[in-house]
Amino acid sequence: KEVLNPELEILGFVATRVNTRTRHSKDVLGALCERFGSQVLKSVIRENIRVAEAPSFKQSILEYDTKSPASQDYRQLAREVAKFQGRS
Repeated sequence: KEVLNPELEILGFVATRVNTRTRHSKDVLGALCERFGSQVLKSVIRENIRVAEAPSFKQSILEYDTKSPASQDYRQLAREVAKFQGRS
């Protein structure tokens, strides 16, 4: 920030590759929230094999599998960011 862009502000932190079935993911998410509090966005991006496959086809997850859990998560994140920015 100091060197490249002093005007840069962090909107928040997004937890990605979250597997809600594992204790590890829950622990990491808890630690993230404990450390950064309200800066952690409510939207999380769930782990999904389709996210790993999409770049092989030169597509975003939204193009590759629009109905995948990760696509839904990214759309939810976009809505949350838009709301935060006063655009919804």
